[in-house]
Amino acid sequence: MVETIIPEWIIGLILILGVLVVGLVSLGLITTGRSYFKNHKVGVALSGLVVSWFAIILVLISNGAFHMDDGQRNPLQLIALLSPIAGSYIIYRSSKTVQQFIFSIPLYWLTIIQVARTGGIIFLYLMVIGILPAVFAIPAGIGDFTAGILAIPASFMLWKMKKHARKMTAIVTIFGIGDLVVAISIGNISSAIGNISNTLLVLIPTFLVPLFLIAHMFTIIRLRKKTRC
Repeated sequence: MVETIIPEWIIGLILILGVLVVGLVSLGLITTGRSYFKNHKVGVALSGLVVSWFAIILVLISNGAFHMDDGQRNPLQLIALLSPIAGSYIIYRSSKTVQQFIFSIPLYWLTIIQVARTGGIIFLYLMVIGILPAVFAIPAGIGDFTAGILAIPASFMLWKMKKHARKMTAIVTIFGIGDLVVAISIGNISSAIGNISNTLLVLIPTFLVPLFLIAHMFTIIRLRKKTRC
């Protein structure tokens, strides 16, 4: 496989985005534990899991664990994508404390996380410079950007407890999940994942995508029961 050369500013941008997302998620979990759940230890523990997960993925990336050779799939990428989602659900179902904690998180916090997906617009630039194929970059870039933008009014409506806020959030959540599923599917049948598999951009499918899907999963769980926003 020809070595993929990613502009350094894009690498820096992705790393900053990852750190910011982890920081905001951790802050949200810790704040929920202190202010809403009245048990800061749960928030700290869950925050620690997220930070540890992020650190492990960075170590794997630095060691080339997700690298793909021509025409070959790397099963570790699929494991990195699915195991956090499955693990989160198992932990949720297995612990009444975690269930109560999830329902203590303000719903608009779970939604505002998706705003980070506006950074997906960078896929279009990577297409222009020849790193990503158009068949992936166009739907993934536009879809992610749209999902991120839509999360802004949805979060605001939840925060202000506006009428139809939950319906708006449901629409945004369904769209967001659909966009990620399409992006994952196209990425695996095109050369998109292979082109970035040995760069820091692989942080997107191995960490950010499952994190966004986990947020969507818990949003759906929350929406199925009428709880506070």
